[in-house]
Amino acid sequence: MQMDVHMLVLGFVTTMLVGFGTRVTLGHSGQPPHADATTLKVFYLLQIVVVGRILFSLFMGFNASMFWMFDLSITLWLLLFIFWGVRFGPVLLTGKKL
Repeated sequence: MQMDVHMLVLGFVTTMLVGFGTRVTLGHSGQPPHADATTLKVFYLLQIVVVGRILFSLFMGFNASMFWMFDLSITLWLLLFIFWGVRFGPVLLTGKKL
């Protein structure tokens, strides 16, 4: 079930997107780039999403009916970006200091 694609896109690309997005957002608002506790939680959630997608691919490869894992991983992935947007959206849009 495309495990290699999920590992690359979710694991690497999304990590880079969140990491660089955080760094650039803070840097362009005149703040030093740093990872506070909330940012670390976003990264930890991202790793949970990646592991969930890997497990989903493995289970589907063995013909196990685990479609709920797909729904769970999509929900967590969306929550990841909602959390990031709530945290860094005001900084990105208005230059608010954290």
